[in-house]
Amino acid sequence: MTRDGGAFGPLFALLEGMGRGVFHVFLPVSCPVCGALGYELCPGCAVGLLTNGGSVLLDLGGSWLPVHHGGLHRGTLRDVIHRLKYKGLSSLGVPLGEALGEVFGPMGRGLVPVPLHVGSRRGYNQSELIARGISSVWGVPVADYLRWRVRVGNQVSSGDRVLPRGAMEWTGPPMDGLVLVDDVLTSGATLRAAVEALKAGSCGTEGALVLSLAKSFGGSGV
Repeated sequence: MTRDGGAFGPLFALLEGMGRGVFHVFLPVSCPVCGALGYELCPGCAVGLLTNGGSVLLDLGGSWLPVHHGGLHRGTLRDVIHRLKYKGLSSLGVPLGEALGEVFGPMGRGLVPVPLHVGSRRGYNQSELIARGISSVWGVPVADYLRWRVRVGNQVSSGDRVLPRGAMEWTGPPMDGLVLVDDVLTSGATLRAAVEALKAGSCGTEGALVLSLAKSFGGSGV
């Protein structure tokens, strides 16, 4: 007997709801979209956050990188990303990645998360968690071989910065068809540095996926 079938279906649903209610008493969390108790983000709501996505072109200086995003960096989507990045809610990363994988079809041969900044106190890389969520939907492996070689500031507070050449390095084997994964596309400086590192490591980049697109981005729409 499955939990959703037969005469016991309503009972299972009741017990599940009671369980979430008890969990909420000790660890008060609720879905920021629908308010359901016991969920940091409902599975259905995760996909609903990414209904206004699209694609833009990032100028690489002689070529263009297609970047697919789940929506503009504002409202509830922005709040959820801030919970993931700044409130320690690492559990949001994988379901957001799964939702991004549902919105955009499979592409590439490997998912490359943008690395965590040197000296970060976060303790986890949100881009890696997003990539692992995408991987679980697409069946495309995560290739976590990018590393920062320099210390840089916060991208949100320095959206117009230009990173020095060689800011990142690729520590893995040569690979083709790689797709970069990040949380927010702001100026594009980080993705440009990543593409440069992949090229130096004899790798080919097919595109990039991000959860949201900042209004300050000055690229072109696809």
